[in-house]
Amino acid sequence: MLPSPTKVAETLLSLINGGELGSALYHTLIKAMLGFITGSIIGIATGLMMGISETAYEMLSPMIGTLYSLPGIVMIPLFMIWMGLSDSMIIVVSGIASFLNVALSTATGIRAIPKELINSAKAMGAQNLTLLLRIYLPLSAGDIFTGLKLGIEHSWRLTIAGEMLIGASGLGNTLMEAEGLLRMDILFATAIVIGMMGWAFERIISRIERRFKKECRLRLGT
Repeated sequence: MLPSPTKVAETLLSLINGGELGSALYHTLIKAMLGFITGSIIGIATGLMMGISETAYEMLSPMIGTLYSLPGIVMIPLFMIWMGLSDSMIIVVSGIASFLNVALSTATGIRAIPKELINSAKAMGAQNLTLLLRIYLPLSAGDIFTGLKLGIEHSWRLTIAGEMLIGASGLGNTLMEAEGLLRMDILFATAIVIGMMGWAFERIISRIERRFKKECRLRLGT
């Protein structure tokens, strides 16, 4: 029931060499990335709207806040009924998880920008696009990237959970098959890959964040 590290390492190498792990990882990545990217784009746009417009914030904040407080896995049975047992269902759930995190974080960042700074920029002739590129996005970048990090984590987890529940191709299905066969070495090896991918996502987004902030400082001359 508790395989040795050597056995887990041997199994991991065997799965990699045999191509099974690569194929499962590919299917999971496609679903997770489609959901994350789509949800993040919509989330940033919605967060900007909520941050800039008080009316939009009052209208959307209660609904998004309520959905955010629900465990993500609660959405899976609902969408299983609405959309059936399909990869599309997993992508939608993954996208919603990303959307909620990114929208709330972006709105928080925009609303934290001092009103005096925005009013001063407008008084100096800054238009909507200038405000977006030189005020809103640079000054809320930290919150936006925090939302992206949370979004990718939740999208990744829910993608795997969805695969486990409906038996879709991917790492989640690999876990369930290993559990049915009592192959604890495969379970541990797959779990290691899942954890390493989650860590890699965080590092990639952190690197992009540092690059973005550096570019913003250069453009703003600070």
